[in-house]
Amino acid sequence: MVFLDIISGEALSASLTITDAIAGTAVDVSSAVVSVKIGTPKGEAAIIIPDTALDKTAATSGVIEVPLTAAETSQLNGSYIMEVNVEFAPTNIIKNRDIVLRVTKAL
Repeated sequence: MVFLDIISGEALSASLTITDAIAGTAVDVSSAVVSVKIGTPKGEAAIIIPDTALDKTAATSGVIEVPLTAAETSQLNGSYIMEVNVEFAPTNIIKNRDIVLRVTKAL
């Protein structure tokens, strides 16, 4: 399981590398539609980040940057699931991965 710890109210950009689960190599996601949903463990969505809001500059190497503003993280406190969905056309192969997002209040 993958964990990402962040501070509530702080902006950040999470760098994620999409890899093939079997080969362990990076997957070119430049032509894929990638979306990120952050929600409660019960599935209630808190933040949805569409493909157009992601930085896919290094997508040919499987790397995407997920930006979160201070305003977005300030509404979070506790544990969340960050669900990363990758959809390849025309076959509509959908891959996803969950990351546990642990959010703590700033001191």
